[in-house]
Amino acid sequence: MTREEHPGGSIAMKLLQGYVWHPLEHASLELPGMLTDGSSLVYDEVRAPFAFFDDGTYTGTQRFYQLTVLRVFPEWPENNAMAAAALEASEALAPVLEATPAGVGWSLTEDLRPA
Repeated sequence: MTREEHPGGSIAMKLLQGYVWHPLEHASLELPGMLTDGSSLVYDEVRAPFAFFDDGTYTGTQRFYQLTVLRVFPEWPENNAMAAAALEASEALAPVLEATPAGVGWSLTEDLRPA
């Protein structure tokens, strides 16, 4: 959907998207559903999106989750507002990811699109 196609009113926009993973022998990942900045954190277990890590480690040894951070805006936000929201969400997500157990890895990028 584009801004022109949006009928008006509130809209959920992705701010960050990527993957989180950990060794298979670790318990399932438990993350909060809401970040301190008001963004929602959604994650689902998925098949590894690639076969090997850069160091040659087989991804089949890991459990992968697709992670999306999104926020509902009252109407379609301007680009600078979305970029600022993505930065806020990144800052709110950092301590959550840093508090995960040893062996948890992640790769996230900004993704400023409708959810």
